Amino acid sequence: AYQVLKQMAESHAKLCNREKVMRQDVLVAIHICEKFIKSLFETDSYSSPNESKVTAIDHYDAYMSKLSEWYSCFTKDILEKM
Repeated sequence: AYQVLKQMAESHAKLCNREKVMRQDVLVAIHICEKFIKSLFETDSYSSPNESKVTAIDHYDAYMSKLSEWYSCFTKDILEKM
């Protein structure tokens, strides 16, 4: 998973004509992966934190904390069902 995020962040930086990866590139990569995961696994009973409230990059820290907590609960429930 780390390698995928790293490559996506590097690709986004290149699309923005930058040689170095910036924080915003990493956040975009995380956001894209999150959307993909949601499209595969999310149901009404497993709603992740609402990202529409994130209006600036600075708000991502609080959002990512909530997302991490949600992901931990989600994976724990899935593993218990297996």
